[in-house]
Amino acid sequence: MLYNTAKLGDQDLKMIQEFEKKLGRPVLAFSGQDYQPASLTETQMKEIKDLEKKLDLCLVALS
Repeated sequence: MLYNTAKLGDQDLKMIQEFEKKLGRPVLAFSGQDYQPASLTETQMKEIKDLEKKLDLCLVALS
């Protein structure tokens, strides 16, 4: 399962904003996406890791 920032409707956003005020802290909303990671060769994994290092990101290849 991978998580992305949630797409919120007006009502959901309002509820979260009210909760943030009550909590006194910002709150991030994420929603899960059911993706299957790809099976990669060692060479492909090395290429992804090298690119991750260059970009300072986490990359996931999907099936």
